[in-house]
Order: sequence, then C-alpha cells, then structure tokens
Amino acid sequence: MAQKSSIGMKRLKGPAEMPSRLQRNARERLLEAASDLMGEGDTINVSLRNVAERAQLNASLIKYYFGNKDRMLLEVVEHDHRPVIADMRAVADGPESAEVKLRALIRIMIVALHRYPYSNRLLMAMLRDFAPEHSQVVADRLVKPMMASVLDVLKAGMASGEFRPHNPDFIWLNLAGACAQGFSIQALLRHVYQRGPFNQHERDEYGDQIASIFVSGLRSDAVG
Repeated sequence: MAQKSSIGMKRLKGPAEMPSRLQRNARERLLEAASDLMGEGDTINVSLRNVAERAQLNASLIKYYFGNKDRMLLEVVEHDHRPVIADMRAVADGPESAEVKLRALIRIMIVALHRYPYSNRLLMAMLRDFAPEHSQVVADRLVKPMMASVLDVLKAGMASGEFRPHNPDFIWLNLAGACAQGFSIQALLRHVYQRGPFNQHERDEYGDQIASIFVSGLRSDAVG
C-alpha cells in the first residue's frame, strides 16, 4: 500500500489544557514562524527545527502544543484564515449590491493569497492527504465558509436579476482557481516570466482584472 505523504495525518491531538498567556504567546510565535517560512520559501514543506529556530523557541514545544507537524500545519492555516473568513462573511452580509460585494470578496481573497502564497497548495494537500475524517475538518472549517460567502452573494445577485443565471458552484471553482494561480505557483513567474512575486501594486491590478472579468460576465446586461 502506498505510503501517505509527510503531510498525512492520522491523529489530531494538542494539549488538553488551555495555555497560559505566556504559552499562548509561544504558540502564536510558532504558528507565525511556520507561516513566514512557507511564504518566504514558496513551499509547504518546513522542518520543525527551522520553525523552532525562527520562533526562537525549543523544538520540543511544537510537540507539546500541537502533538505533531500535521496538527501544527492545520493550526497554521486556521490561524491565517480566521480573519479572512470573518471579513468575507461580513461583506456577504452587508447591504451593498451583489457586484460591489463580489468585488470586495475577490479583493479579500487576493490580499490573503498575496500574504500567504502557500495557502492554496497547503489546503489542497490537506484535503487530499489527511485522513478522511480530518480532511473533512479542513473542508468544514476553512474551505466551506469562504465558499459560502461567495455563493451567497452570487445567488442573491441572480435572484435579484443583477447577475445572469449560472451554476454558482462552477463560478466559485473558476474564481478560486483564477485568484490562486498568480500566487500559488511562484515558480511559474520565476521560470516562465523571469520575474519575482507580485508587489502590492501588481497584486491590486491582478485582483481588479479578475473582478472585472467575472463581474462583466455575470451582469444581466452582459452579451453572450
């Protein structure tokens, strides 16, 4: 039987007790160190030793707080995505038009991917390689909430006549892929375009272009 990859997870165990203020600070430092190393290295493979060194903490604390590397990675993406999910939900529940909200949701996704360029690859690896019951945790806690905000806006826009009828699930898949492409494969930019990652201005231009393409195609007065 094929071996699961190093990201495969059979158990999700962390410390049973709520950590103290000092412990919470150390936990945050480890999560942020892992996030920074993956972002800077354009990789989802980081060693526990390097994470501990970056956080200036003893590597044994990783096992104490998270139990294993897979649990740590899960908490990294939760840590990174918690404010993103909250911001997307706030936009989706707002009073603005569907077009304004969709543009805002795309901007939130683009900014998050620019800040955490490894996040899409890590989420996909988790969904593919974690044990099934834990892959579902990733889907339920991280992917579905972001998807729900976009779907709610799309469905509301279609119901009001602002957007033409389309399969909203397909739109989400296309939109998520378009947003991630410019950030999740930095090697593409490096080897094909001979350039580095997007700067902030390019990030915003990329996001505006994606928003214009999708919104233009969805408008009820669109041709085609």
